[in-house]
Amino acid sequence: MANVRKVLVQIGLCIVFLQPYKIFGFEQPQAATAAATKNSEIQLGLTSSFQGTNKAGVSSEALYSLDLELEHHFDDFGLFLWLEHSSDPKVNGVSVNFENANSDAGTTSGKVRDGRTTGRSQFSAFYLFGDADALGEPGWQLGLMEVSTLIDSSQVANDETSQFLSAGLVNNGTIAFPDYALSGRLQNLNAFDNLGYRLVLSSAAGIAENDGNYADLFSLKPGSKGVFAAAELVHSGYSHQAGLGYWKNSADDVQAYGVYLSLDYLSAYGDINMRYGQASSLLDSALEPDAAWPSQFFSLSFETKINTGALNPGVLGYGMSFTRFDGAHQDINREWEVYYRLPLYKNIYLTPSIQRRNLVAEDKASQNYWLPTIRLEMYL
Repeated sequence: MANVRKVLVQIGLCIVFLQPYKIFGFEQPQAATAAATKNSEIQLGLTSSFQGTNKAGVSSEALYSLDLELEHHFDDFGLFLWLEHSSDPKVNGVSVNFENANSDAGTTSGKVRDGRTTGRSQFSAFYLFGDADALGEPGWQLGLMEVSTLIDSSQVANDETSQFLSAGLVNNGTIAFPDYALSGRLQNLNAFDNLGYRLVLSSAAGIAENDGNYADLFSLKPGSKGVFAAAELVHSGYSHQAGLGYWKNSADDVQAYGVYLSLDYLSAYGDINMRYGQASSLLDSALEPDAAWPSQFFSLSFETKINTGALNPGVLGYGMSFTRFDGAHQDINREWEVYYRLPLYKNIYLTPSIQRRNLVAEDKASQNYWLPTIRLEMYL
């Protein structure tokens, strides 16, 4: 309960200190507002969650994350800055015992204590970007970026704050993405009418791989960290977007490559996403006897809008994913998740959800567990 009260206090402080004009009824100067709208955009987001499980000995936990995003547009390019803060996961909490069950947990790379990465405040992204195309996508980006957002995109299953929490329903589980890293992306989704491309080149050692040390992140020594590279063909239509890609991660402790497929289909009755991936490892099993890697992946997600009356429509989502592992541990992870995102007031959303996940016990027998979650989002 102490953690829950702490989250509620954080929400109250954000409202009081970041929206004084709305709370006390004052009007912002129109000229300043117009100027800010023209060249700059600022958004603060708060995501808090309370997650439990029926697994004995595992503690329920309340977590929160704060995201401050600033975007400024110049004549021919733009600048994006993302400041992020996340709370500390519990020593024996759900997010530690069920890896990838909460993709919004421990997203910042603090110190490692008791086998867990503590939360902190950090600059997660700082990059330049080019003019947007007809689909609203920038032609190029260069700087510190979240690599997992540069390929394998989806309108249905790609955002852990407003959609699915389970990592298997956010990205393709076979792709060995680095953390926030120095990256570059070129893309043109209309290069050949409805057929386009994305090209990504990134350091394979991001903030997490460098233990949160920015000095090491910007220390570029050829051959010492490896690279992450990807090429993706994208076909876009009125009701669909399909991506087919190849990736490779040459980091010494990863040494993997693979192919992947992503398909979004949008309709009046609901939206569907399907992902498939195959990956192989180049690690020497004699030198890395305990290494295991995801070799095959499949996921299917569905969302539909539900009219809730005067408010914006709510969103009901259902998804499942299957990940096969090879190497030292050969098993299949199965994940299911259902959520309902309910708009409470303007930019405030409440999302109850439940996950069913299998977990391999010490005797190698797979057991299923339930993970109920309440999530609160607020944007200012």
